[in-house]
Amino acid sequence: MKDVDWGQYTAVLIRTTWDYQKRIDEFLEALTHISTKTKLFNSLETVKWNHSKDYLLEFNETKTKPVPTQEVHIIEKGDLFKLFERLNSEQIIIKPFISATAHDTFLLNKNNWEESLDEIIRVNQKKRMMVQPFLENIQKEGEYSLHFFDGEFSHAILKTPKEGDFRSQEEYSSNIQTVNPDQTMLNFAHEVLAHLDDKLLYARVDFVRTETDDFNLMELELIEPSLYFAYGDGSAEKLVKALIKRIS
Repeated sequence: MKDVDWGQYTAVLIRTTWDYQKRIDEFLEALTHISTKTKLFNSLETVKWNHSKDYLLEFNETKTKPVPTQEVHIIEKGDLFKLFERLNSEQIIIKPFISATAHDTFLLNKNNWEESLDEIIRVNQKKRMMVQPFLENIQKEGEYSLHFFDGEFSHAILKTPKEGDFRSQEEYSSNIQTVNPDQTMLNFAHEVLAHLDDKLLYARVDFVRTETDDFNLMELELIEPSLYFAYGDGSAEKLVKALIKRIS
């Protein structure tokens, strides 16, 4: 990759970055180099902002609320047990800030948390980690993903974990279906995207419905290998047209 003459290309589109979270320094170094040679989509600044879920902490301070997110430092069992009271939740999720496909993600309740304590401490020694209350509607209804190309809505899906699981990713055999979002969903996604100054070539807004029929942001995917083209008629063509528009 270092031998590629990136200057010969009009633009580079980041796709299928399945392992970037495991090689983040190398990934950012490569993109920094590419961005000096040609146009990069999404931009280097966007990637630097989005590669770690620290951005959810920013959304804590906006009207477009994420699932409440806090950084954690788990050194002993007391650090972990106190989180249930702090988040006022019977179940919590602990995961790294830089992660993908639910790797090193733990769903805990007050009865099973000790089983994962040693592993969480081990992971937290190597990686910064975050905690969120677990929203049961992820299992009951699922997680919505709305896709946008050049700011225009393209298609939407609903991902529901399989029976007994909490992970909505397709790698864990979740049920995925095409849906038609209502205006409140579209408004929520547009409000999330409005938080960024950078005009995005592509974006995926993941969110879940709350008990009060509002929405909480799960993730804003701007470095995304899964744009679920198969679930949106003509969606791949829409992305291509948006890219051509940008480079011409």
